[in-house]
Amino acid sequence: PDVKFILSAFAGDVFNGLGMTLNLFHDETADVLASTHVETRLLFGIYFAIVALGFYRLLFRRTIRVALGEVEKTRSMVMELPTHVLKSDEVHTMVTFFAPAHATEEEEHDDHAAAH
Repeated sequence: PDVKFILSAFAGDVFNGLGMTLNLFHDETADVLASTHVETRLLFGIYFAIVALGFYRLLFRRTIRVALGEVEKTRSMVMELPTHVLKSDEVHTMVTFFAPAHATEEEEHDDHAAAH
């Protein structure tokens, strides 16, 4: 009779306790999944940024290397042009235009020193 009284009086407590336990479990699961989602998005963003910067750096360096190679080809082609049909100031203009930047600065320095 005592057990029957306890079961009849407190039977709802078992279901309430189970419901509260399930609610707690669902809340904790939602929190864990939310934090996992945020961390996954952050890691994906970092990974994507690293990959994008890596490809940019690789392509940029390759492009600069190809461009410098083309500059050297152009300079060598200009230096092989027949300049005997041009006037001397035209030859000088052409050579200084296609000369490397550091050579142009040295020539300008030499020109200023000769003028003074």
